[in-house]
This record gives sequence, C-alpha cells and structure tokens, in this order.
Amino acid sequence: MCRLFGLRANRPVDLAFSFTSGERTFPQFAGRNPDGFGVGWYRKSKPDIYKRPYRADESEKLAEWTCSGQSATWIAHVRNATTGIVSNQNCHPFRFNNWLFAHNGSIEGRETLQASLQPSHQSAIDGQTDSEVYFHWLLQNIESERDINAGVRCAVAAVSGYS
Repeated sequence: MCRLFGLRANRPVDLAFSFTSGERTFPQFAGRNPDGFGVGWYRKSKPDIYKRPYRADESEKLAEWTCSGQSATWIAHVRNATTGIVSNQNCHPFRFNNWLFAHNGSIEGRETLQASLQPSHQSAIDGQTDSEVYFHWLLQNIESERDINAGVRCAVAAVSGYS
C-alpha cells in the first residue's frame, strides 16, 4: 500500500529532520512502493510539486529537496500502483489551482465518478488514477457547497455508495 507523509508547521521549514530521522525514514518506504513518488509544497502561497515515476530512494533530487526547500505545508507520497500505468502523470501529489492532494487506497467506481465531473474538472485530469478523479470530485463538491467541510462530507457520502 502507498505511503503518505504530511507536515504542517507554523513557519516555513525544510523536510530534513522529519523525512530522514528516526528508525524508518520516508524514502525507505520506496522498496515496497516502487511505482513513483512525489513531494508537494507551497511556495509564496502557490502549490508546487516534484514527482517522478521511479523509486524515491533512487532520486538524487529528493535529498536536495528535503534540505533546501522551505514551506509551512508539505505532502509526500510513495506509490504502489493499483490503477493507471507507472508514469509521471499518475504519481501523487496532484495539483489544481491552489490545492494539493495525495491519496492512499482505492476508490471504487472511477468511471462513474469521472462521468459525474463537470467539464472543467474532467479536462483537468492528466492521468488514469482513481485518486486524481477523486481529487476533482472532492473539489467539485467543495465548490458546489461553497464550504470545505460540507463539500468533503457530500463527496465522501456519494463515494461510499459506490462500494
């Protein structure tokens, strides 16, 4: 199963300590999750991502990012593909407007969910994963409800019915 890492701080920080200290470091999860990795953060209030379709522990850039990047919000993901080919487009996190998203697990009914998306969200999907479709489903519900909590509740309730 994929692995997620999230960090929210009260000031911009790098990932050196959180990513590389302790008994198990985040890149060590790459062995069981060889189908890609990604890191997302906010730079001057704009989301940015770095992702690649190979093992995180094979990346020279990942070590560079963990020490030199600064953000108050970080999301990282190592991928064990369940849907979609191994490609950069299918690596997490995903970015849309001012949002970042990574997901662990599978969502049933990908095709039904994608067909329920408005054209602006359908055309923004770049890969083949259920996670990216779910990301846009969440955003569409947040936009519709004009409230993050209510939108997430509606999105989750609808997806729960697909199982």
